This record gives sequence, structure tokens and C-alpha cells, in this order.
Amino acid sequence: MNVPRLFHELYGEKTTKKTLYGSLFVGFFATLFIGVVFWSSFGDIALWRTLLILFFTFDIFAGLVANFSEGTNKYYQQRPRLSRVFIVIHVHPILLTLLAGEPWLTGLYIYAFMLATATLTYAIQGPNKQTFFGFFLTLIGVALLLTYFQPLPTFLDIIFIAFNFKLIYGFSVNHYRNQA
Repeated sequence: MNVPRLFHELYGEKTTKKTLYGSLFVGFFATLFIGVVFWSSFGDIALWRTLLILFFTFDIFAGLVANFSEGTNKYYQQRPRLSRVFIVIHVHPILLTLLAGEPWLTGLYIYAFMLATATLTYAIQGPNKQTFFGFFLTLIGVALLLTYFQPLPTFLDIIFIAFNFKLIYGFSVNHYRNQA
């Protein structure tokens, strides 16, 4: 299906109904899960901050699905400059740590790791190398999140793990290079 110009950065120029509905489904239910299961964790956070955290949760989880889609993959592979911009503007870890009342430096370190590893993964040529390093660097990011960047609330751990997969492995790896 053709995607309206306004949404090309999300789904590419063409996508499938399965991708569109799947990303919205995953975004909605991941946000619902975080909101319901961790509602008590938001007790000390102002309502407007909680709502923004949930908005970013939806964006990250819906984007995780979209970034693995053929339409999004092709759109950004054909636009390397826009791909670099896409990686740089994802400052979600900084915003989320600030909104959750956590140290902003933790968010900056997570962002810096993501920026460096997503950029490196994107630059690697060769499908096997790029896939291997993208996945390996994503796992390193998860390990750092669960060890070095602690203590963080569990809901932020879950969101940041999805964020790592979204940008380092989902976005920065060309999953459809052999199908051109």
C-alpha cells in the first residue's frame, strides 16, 4: 500500500497493512503493558511526565516493528544522509531519564552508546558482517543497560532494551539488501 508523504519517515513510501497494523498493535499493547504493570512506579512522577513517557514508549515500540519492515528499510537505505539524521535525533534516553526523574547523564551515556554503535553498524558493509555486528552491539547495549547503567526503574530498562533493538539492530542493519 502507498504511504502518504507525511508518514514516509515512519513506514517508507510503500508498506503492507500487516506492518502498519502490526506496529500500531505492538506500540499500543507495549504502552498499555508499561502503563498498567508499572503504574505504581509512576507514583512520584507528575501526570504530564508519565503521559510523555507513555507517548515515547508507544513511539519506540511501534518504531521497533516499523524499522524491521521492508518499506522503512528501503526508504532509508536509499537516503544515507537522512539515515544519519534519523539516528542522531533519537535522543529518547535523555528525555526519558529526565521525565522519570533519573540522572540525565545516564540518559546521555545510553544515547552516546546508541549513537556510536548505530552509526558504526550502519557504516559496516557486507550483509553478514553488518547483521552480526548489529546484533552483537545490541546485546552489548542490553548488557550495559542491565549492569553499568543501574539502578534504573524496570520500566525504563524495558523501554531502553526495545530502543536498542529498534535503532542498532532494526534500523542500522539493511535486512533486505538481497531483495532489491
